[in-house]
Amino acid sequence: MDKKIAIILHTFMRDNELFKCIKSIEKYVDNYKLYISDSGTISREKKKLYDRLKLEGHEIMLLPFDCSFTIARNLLIKKSREPYILKMDDDFEIIDKNTISGMMRVLELNKNIGLVATNVAFPDKLADYTYNIYKILNEDGDIIELRKEQWDYQRISNLKYYYCDITVDFFLARRGIFPQCNWDEDFRVGENAHDDFFFNIKFNTDWKIAFLTNFYINHNKTNNEKFYKFMRHRFTYLKKINKKWNIECIERC
Repeated sequence: MDKKIAIILHTFMRDNELFKCIKSIEKYVDNYKLYISDSGTISREKKKLYDRLKLEGHEIMLLPFDCSFTIARNLLIKKSREPYILKMDDDFEIIDKNTISGMMRVLELNKNIGLVATNVAFPDKLADYTYNIYKILNEDGDIIELRKEQWDYQRISNLKYYYCDITVDFFLARRGIFPQCNWDEDFRVGENAHDDFFFNIKFNTDWKIAFLTNFYINHNKTNNEKFYKFMRHRFTYLKKINKKWNIECIERC
């Protein structure tokens, strides 16, 4: 039977978190195919996991050490064929069997929505990372500000969501938004690559983005020192994104 969801997952030096992530997918998601890229070292335990997943029909891609996640995600999108794409990070953990089916229902019942996200719970808080983008014209050109808003909630049966421009980095998308809205491979890490992806959807497509409030997933913080050794600064590319989108300032209030 053809799978309905491609789960794209890039991992780097977070083995314990990856194992929890895969376990949660196998427990709470149906009718999917995994597409995993790995730019870290391969332990014996991880090799055993990958060998099993390949036997089950999933795709494993081993990349050069510390390869950019933007390159990895675009490669995974190209390899996948399923009509829906679930984008996850290796430190996310699904904890409710209704989460993905709820996100899928929003996409199936509202054909204008190209991407739907939901809450991510960090160890000490529930992430509130959703914004609307405003273009304000001044004498020097466009200023784009990211602002939280009083959201106008929508409902589909018992599901509650609102429209926004930028969401958390866990989402289910239609294949139709790709490849027009892939990740810019000139960005290697961090929030600038994340913002750039959503700017693309906002300014280059007619797709709407929805944030579903019914569910949340866990974010498992890593204690792996090797990971932090290679973690690059998250705001390295601020000047690049400002120039690319003619942004004078980004205000997250």
